Amino acid sequence: MSSLDQQKLSKSEWDSIEIPVSDEENKILQLIISGFTNVNIRHNDTNSLFSFLKLDYSSGLEEFLYNKHFADKVKALISTHNLNYIRLSKPSKTDLTDDKSIELDENGERICTIRVGHIVKLKSSDQIRMNRSDLINESTTEIYEFLLLKQLEQMLHLKARGNLNWQLNYFTLSKLMLNNIEKLNQFVTLVCSTVLENLERFVNLLDIVRNSYEYIERNSSLLKYGDLSLYEHQRKSSPQ
Repeated sequence: MSSLDQQKLSKSEWDSIEIPVSDEENKILQLIISGFTNVNIRHNDTNSLFSFLKLDYSSGLEEFLYNKHFADKVKALISTHNLNYIRLSKPSKTDLTDDKSIELDENGERICTIRVGHIVKLKSSDQIRMNRSDLINESTTEIYEFLLLKQLEQMLHLKARGNLNWQLNYFTLSKLMLNNIEKLNQFVTLVCSTVLENLERFVNLLDIVRNSYEYIERNSSLLKYGDLSLYEHQRKSSPQ
């Protein structure tokens, strides 16, 4: 047989030369396929604490996780930076009000009241999953609530020192809050949104516009944790 004769490749030979689709490429492909019928689709696979622990949502579990993993951080920020517009209280047995409430004080500041302290009874299956949460390292485990609180902490620290770079954290946090994260802890998001709203009047929009390249194009947090969505030309090419 001549060396130039064409031969059919075996399965093992095909497998050896075929380049598999990477996980990142597969996410894009699945997004495009799903976007065929829903051009406004948004996907983000960054874990909330609920998602990380593979827990079904319930308001009791949400409060339990907040108390266990986020409450001390929030209390420290309130104390360090005198965030008097965030108030924490324990619900009484006869308290029928919501766990989270918003009101305005006489100066027009947004006052956020969080009532935590309910006794939460866990199912045995949830208790097993909760054991995994004891191994969480805030510095190395990518959980979205920790990312939000880190941006919040950095922003307040820089602002207290009079460093104008606090506006970068303000911009970043406000954008991260818009991402499509499943089962995000509402106590954490309420704290973040309240601080953002009360600091909005101190933001210099001209500074943000002037530094838009740094704030947007080179913002590693927004690039890394942003939602995946269709580009404009992909939306236009959809049959919808």
